[in-house]
Amino acid sequence: MTPTIQMNVAGELCSLADCPPGPFLFNGMIGFKTEYGAMSGKDIGGGKVEWEVTGGPDVYVMDSGETFWGGTSSKEARAALHVLPLKISMEVDGDEVNDLCLVPGAIDQYIPRGMFDQLYPGQTPEATMPAEPR
Repeated sequence: MTPTIQMNVAGELCSLADCPPGPFLFNGMIGFKTEYGAMSGKDIGGGKVEWEVTGGPDVYVMDSGETFWGGTSSKEARAALHVLPLKISMEVDGDEVNDLCLVPGAIDQYIPRGMFDQLYPGQTPEATMPAEPR
């Protein structure tokens, strides 16, 4: 069983501000936009606070983990950059992997379900997780 990573375009060219959270392509570089960022709270009464991301989400360069700026010097200019959303998926022998299984005795090592069944026949994994958000 040979796992491979597939990367496909997942949408139209859009501004970074309009790009959904996840991987994107910018000038030949792969970046990653999170749904998280600096948070600001507003008292809405009754002991409740409404939280929102202010100043834009956190955005990183996949290769290095550095903050992505795309040659800009402000969050407003960065938000206006044009990017291409990507979808990354994993395949094993041509079949897309939907679930990953915890390796027996490991704390955080997961492998594709088909590989688990082949390496540990008859065993049930202690934990599974989706290979990508559904």
